[in-house]
Amino acid sequence: MPAKTILITGGRGLVGRHLAEALETGGYRVAVLTRSLAPGRREERAGRFFYGWTHEQMPEEAVLEADAIVHLAGANIFDRRWTSARRQLIIDSRVKPSLQLADILRRRGKKLEAYVSASAVGYYGMITSEEIFTEEHPPADDFTGLTGRLWEEAADEVARLGIRTVKLRTGIALARDGGALRKMLPAFRLGLGAPVGSGRQYFPWIHIRDLTGMYLLALESEGLEGAYNAAVQSDTTSRSFGAVLAKVLRRPYFMPAIPGGLLHLILGERAKLLLEGSRVSAEKIKKAGFVFDFEELPLAVEDLVRV
Repeated sequence: MPAKTILITGGRGLVGRHLAEALETGGYRVAVLTRSLAPGRREERAGRFFYGWTHEQMPEEAVLEADAIVHLAGANIFDRRWTSARRQLIIDSRVKPSLQLADILRRRGKKLEAYVSASAVGYYGMITSEEIFTEEHPPADDFTGLTGRLWEEAADEVARLGIRTVKLRTGIALARDGGALRKMLPAFRLGLGAPVGSGRQYFPWIHIRDLTGMYLLALESEGLEGAYNAAVQSDTTSRSFGAVLAKVLRRPYFMPAIPGGLLHLILGERAKLLLEGSRVSAEKIKKAGFVFDFEELPLAVEDLVRV
């Protein structure tokens, strides 16, 4: 029986890299959409297939050859100031691929076994709240809430074709080779780590191995459908995360907090991504059969930063 093909958008990002490796280890054939190739081009490298694309032009060949698709693509939400043009790119890069996919599937009569789309806990807004957000909560009316709502509504266009669709509202993915942890490590290794703002904002984290496992479960389990929070349910705050990281590295954690006003001055509205954060429930994904390898922050950080 030939290996099933999983097509990944955003396959060169942090989650995409880890997921592609896990899929290949599990015997799947992996195809990746990449903007490093011109649209219409296709290459095979070490058994992995790459298709050129843009957010405006999804290659039909890649879609028609896929058994399931994972949509991870999206412009980085933090690395540039949120001008009106940047905001539109952040939204379009997440929304348009799902809409294009739905159009191709509808026109060509193609069925997929599953469609799994990334989303984010930003769906609930850039706020710090004592409420624990479940998947039943509505989207916030700020920029990340709007982005999350449009992102998921686009994925629902695929679901309307009778294709099992899963949306993973992802927290802060912890990995040694990318993401927030990698950016924090240099300062913390020097003993210069510091809280951000009040430090009381919650820090909804997930180990990259667990996040990869959730994507595998979403692809393979016919019982999964709809939205799921993809983060550990914990009381971890920005300050307590820094304290754990410093302790694991055996470094001091005494620097004064970085003032929120300074971050607003430098980053504009993006500062809220650092200064706000809320807890999310993990009960729904657990009831669906997912078992975390890392629910305790010290064990997760130890696994990622100690050689």
